[in-house]
Amino acid sequence: PPRRRRAATTARSRPCGSRWSRRRCPSLTACGAASRIADIGKAPGLYRITIRRGTLREVYIGEATNLRRRFHNYRSPGPTQETSQRINKLLLKVLAEGAEVNVSVSLAAVIDSGNGPEPADLSSKVVRCLVENAAILVASRTADRIHNLAQMVPDSAMP
Repeated sequence: PPRRRRAATTARSRPCGSRWSRRRCPSLTACGAASRIADIGKAPGLYRITIRRGTLREVYIGEATNLRRRFHNYRSPGPTQETSQRINKLLLKVLAEGAEVNVSVSLAAVIDSGNGPEPADLSSKVVRCLVENAAILVASRTADRIHNLAQMVPDSAMP
């Protein structure tokens, strides 16, 4: 029988080699300190915040035109930055509880639309959103909670 071509587009994140580049954040201040985050630079890319509370693994995945600015916004959110305020509040809470927080970034990705893997242009918002959503889908298979999917649910309703 003839081989069927995959109709769906798949995206796979491939940061600096084949893994997310990981940084541990012992505090929100340290997470935003130039010595820890400055090496990310102003590049476009994706990021994953992983929170470990005992045996629970929680994840938030995002995309940004400028990763350094995005992490600055999480450390010091402006009055109209609802997502930055929500993530800032979450990080302050889990760090105060003694949770482990890791930040990983992806500065490169590949997309396979049926013609083989091709480098993804992460300077494009559309491409970043495609890869971000693929990463959220993959993470939802293994994480206990995906904070991207819980945005409209009050914290009091979450385990």
